[in-house]
Amino acid sequence: MQTRREEALELTQDILSDVEGALIPPRQIALKAQRLATLLDDSLALEWLRAETTGYKGLEAFDAIEIAEIVGRINTLSDSTNSFTFASLTRLARYVEECYRREDQENELLATDLIDAVTARIHRFASEKYLELRFGNAAETAFERVRAQVDAQIARLAPEAALKFAAAFEGADSDDSERWAQSVTTCRRLIKAVADRLQPAGPPINNREMTDPKYINRLAVWIEARETSKTRRTVAQADLESLGKRIYAFDKAGSKGVHAEVDQDEATRFITGTYLLMGDILALDPETVTSTSQRALENSMRFLELDRDVTDADIAALDDGLND
Repeated sequence: MQTRREEALELTQDILSDVEGALIPPRQIALKAQRLATLLDDSLALEWLRAETTGYKGLEAFDAIEIAEIVGRINTLSDSTNSFTFASLTRLARYVEECYRREDQENELLATDLIDAVTARIHRFASEKYLELRFGNAAETAFERVRAQVDAQIARLAPEAALKFAAAFEGADSDDSERWAQSVTTCRRLIKAVADRLQPAGPPINNREMTDPKYINRLAVWIEARETSKTRRTVAQADLESLGKRIYAFDKAGSKGVHAEVDQDEATRFITGTYLLMGDILALDPETVTSTSQRALENSMRFLELDRDVTDADIAALDDGLND
């Protein structure tokens, strides 16, 4: 069964072919575009396209009036007043035929130009949506492939961790701003738990602090020590550096008492970054990760509850628990 995105992508291709090949009447093209707008929840385009198929009468102040002006339905007359063409695409097509029969070439040309302008705007709308959907499908497919691999690896280490990781992603997709912040905290605790087992706190290494709070440093040192391809190490280091900056920013905000000020986009990006990082770490040395990380992931479970607030006391308890 097709997803809404897949159906919309296929529909954009149909609309583009219909316009470019002049395969069906303009009204039918507009109806297809109306279906596309519905699939994409594009209320502005839907309102405009409905007006094109049923007529604009009584809709002079509607939200899509700017589009109506672009396609030429609104013209400024010599006395500075506006002339609005209310007719639907069907009525315009009939008017073109009537003008042809009575040899009224001037009005026939005006009406034909308006129909062409509307059709061109629909073509532009479908083209833009096609590019958005095609890129979105490629990005979504690529990420889902990474996510499936990481989920499978984590599930083998600790099934509960995989569930919590998935719950974090769902939390970022919710409309609850508090769950966005909790999702970020979930991933941050998971990263620290892994760092504590792969590279426990200790004395400085290469002038880097290896203390308990410096878990990003500790993960960086562990990555550098892996005997694997330079490219894999470089990619993992880049992911870690990017995620580390985000963690620092969230920590800094938290120290100012704004724990919940994490917007949905930030939460989604953080969780996506965590998936990429975990995938890179698992790929660097899967045997070592499997043997040393399981206890860390299991120990972190009691601190990764998404249905309650994560307080400073919770974080302190986590730090103490992981150093037992």
